Amino acid sequence: MSTTKRINLFLFAAMVIFSNVRATEISTVTLVGPGVWHTHTRIPEVPWDMHIMTIDLQNPYITLESSKGEDQLFAREGTSVAAARQSHPGHRVIGAVNGDFYNVETGEPINAQIVNGHIIHRPTGRPTFAVSRDSIPFIEYMSMSGVLVDDSGTGNAIHGVNQSRNSDQLVMFNDFYGAATATNEFGTEVVCTLVSEPVVNDTVRVVVTAKYADAGNAQIPDDELVFSGHGASAAFLNDHVAIGDTLRYLMRFSGVNESVLVNAIGGNPMIVQNGAPVNDDGIRHPRTSVGWDESGRYLYFFVVDGRQPSLSLGVTLGELGQLMAERGVWRGLNLDGGGSSTFVIQGQIKNTPSDGGERRVSNHMLVVSSAPIGALDSLAFITHERRVFRNGTATFPMHAYDEYGNPLLADTLDLDWNCDAVIGTITDTGVFTAGTVHDSGYVYVNSVNGVTRDSVRVTIDVPVELMMNPHALVLRMGESQPVQLDMYDTGGNHIPVNPGDVAWTVPTDLLSQSGATFTAIGAGNGWLVANYLATPGSCYVAIEVDSANLVLEDFETGLDLWELEGTEMDMFTTRFMASAEFPGAAKLRYKFTRSGGSSVVSMQKDILVSGSPDYLTFRFKGNGNSHSFMWYFTDIDNELFRLLIPYSTSNTEWQTITLPWNYAQADWSNPGAPLTFPITFRHLDIFLGGGDVNETILDSIYFDDLVADYFMEVKPEVPGLPSEFKLMRVYPNPFNAATRIEFQVLPQSNVDLAIYDITGRKIWWHHSTGNLNAGLRSLIWQGVDMQNQPAASGVYLLQLQSNGQQISRKLVLMK
Repeated sequence: MSTTKRINLFLFAAMVIFSNVRATEISTVTLVGPGVWHTHTRIPEVPWDMHIMTIDLQNPYITLESSKGEDQLFAREGTSVAAARQSHPGHRVIGAVNGDFYNVETGEPINAQIVNGHIIHRPTGRPTFAVSRDSIPFIEYMSMSGVLVDDSGTGNAIHGVNQSRNSDQLVMFNDFYGAATATNEFGTEVVCTLVSEPVVNDTVRVVVTAKYADAGNAQIPDDELVFSGHGASAAFLNDHVAIGDTLRYLMRFSGVNESVLVNAIGGNPMIVQNGAPVNDDGIRHPRTSVGWDESGRYLYFFVVDGRQPSLSLGVTLGELGQLMAERGVWRGLNLDGGGSSTFVIQGQIKNTPSDGGERRVSNHMLVVSSAPIGALDSLAFITHERRVFRNGTATFPMHAYDEYGNPLLADTLDLDWNCDAVIGTITDTGVFTAGTVHDSGYVYVNSVNGVTRDSVRVTIDVPVELMMNPHALVLRMGESQPVQLDMYDTGGNHIPVNPGDVAWTVPTDLLSQSGATFTAIGAGNGWLVANYLATPGSCYVAIEVDSANLVLEDFETGLDLWELEGTEMDMFTTRFMASAEFPGAAKLRYKFTRSGGSSVVSMQKDILVSGSPDYLTFRFKGNGNSHSFMWYFTDIDNELFRLLIPYSTSNTEWQTITLPWNYAQADWSNPGAPLTFPITFRHLDIFLGGGDVNETILDSIYFDDLVADYFMEVKPEVPGLPSEFKLMRVYPNPFNAATRIEFQVLPQSNVDLAIYDITGRKIWWHHSTGNLNAGLRSLIWQGVDMQNQPAASGVYLLQLQSNGQQISRKLVLMK
């Protein structure tokens, strides 16, 4: 859909999701006044947070106005404060953004400014954004010239506006300059009242009300002008101007085809020309910009927040130009950014300024409506899909508009509410109470006058899943483990659990209970069950049994729960995703430019670990470069520890990496803290290798199965050629779908693997004939027999044979 067609839609509120090769964009679009829309866009992968104001310049009620801080050349004012000060009936400020760069000490803008026809500051060689009397926008490099003409047609050049007067110069002052001209007595000054509207590039008529010869520092009355001359210009005023005369002046700004200008503001540099981005500085900051589409009908103000890593990183000039061009901007200009960037809609600051609050700036651009307030013409719910938990209450925010597109306060309108009986009830004021059954239906709102109506689809959610974390308790005698309960409803929403309302079923021969913490008191295995809101959840319990393995993270599901941060990284490109090359594993795609420092990706996710495992392992596939790993975790006392893998790995094959506890170090904040189990993993930092200085690296590495091993007779060894045949581990065990069997073989080995049920019947087997190379090998049993039929829940015996040696291990299949 083209930009023009999209904007022509009368959008009240919409949720739009754009997908492209760069990122996913989540946008809300809201009509905020006659012919004015506010778009809020989130691009979470970077992240970027962006606000766009779209203005239909053909709307007869809309004008663009430049604003000067406190109406003074040498002053600053917050954007929202300036908008509120100048908003009144018949002149309502719908939106505003900050404007030009400025002198931070005086508040004087760097470049040109015109406010409703009054020149505040002359152009200074930078591009200027201007709007004509006919609402035609311009971005051009402009210069200024002017002339003052008496009633006989004799003229004198105007050399400047609101500036110091030099030899032989004629300078025009207006009340934006201050109370007086601050000139010396070596000249002549005349005070004039406007008798026609001030503009640029057309003649303006004034009447002389006062004249001061050989005098300076004339007072500048409100809404009047002072022409101050020195030398030859003073002689012109003395000889050709008298009180009561009607004079004409013409101020010209070049580069706009002599269009009559009424408002203008400076910026720098141009960032979009002919629909393509131009200029880049390579540095990300908060930014403000302005531009319009090729037709010249739709004008856009952009603000992209920055310097806030969790919200928005900011954009380079090139990135801002690209974002603008993608949205149909044909010509665009960068305005002041950084902490100055401010975006105001209906008096409210919608962006998040990087200073932590609104900055007082030199000038602003205002979007002003002269439309009257009419009667209710249309209603629109902000969202047309809503989920409500059973027995819960909800209200339904909406937008209401009159026939001009003015927003109305929905709470003040006379409306009729009703809903489908299957989902609940609703009051006359729009307060909805959900029923108790999982179902869907509609809530309806109608204007009493019958002009407009809208509806929203409502789904009633009920509890559906109670999850226990950790999902299994594997403990030694006397160890304690807190259990965390997470409830989810039919909409996938997390439901808070009130611990006092949980009903527990505890295997009392194995565990004692204190609240939600359980202590191992007897050997064996069983089940711990919790019930909340009539929804059960359970976890397997194993106390000092034979070897057990728990998969803490399968790197297959829930990858969106991992959060990434980076140091010396291109986080715009770096992503963690499912691997298409190795199904069931995860891929970290990364990009960085090698510098003198370390390039580090921090992968963050809380992972609870039951008990005190002998060791933990994860599977990793590298790309030939040398990478190191640092795991961070907290113990039961919330002390922070870090665990550095004691070697870098540059392997390009899948390998199992061990996390040895003897390498764990307490954080510097409490270096003597003892490690007390159980623990919670917090994040994994990967120190990426490869690349020469200034070389850009784009590559991927892979992860699979973070596993905790308990009660192991066989401990991990430093990788090398095996000296004996070993069954290393079986994980997960217990399992409910599939389990991986890892074993170590000698050179030139045959291997037979068989699974037996409790009657001694062999239900599944695997035979490797010939010459397996020495090393770690693995097979996966999918919990089926040789006819591929699912095996029943229960205990099974694994037998592994090689070169006359036999090893057995008990397996538990749970379904």
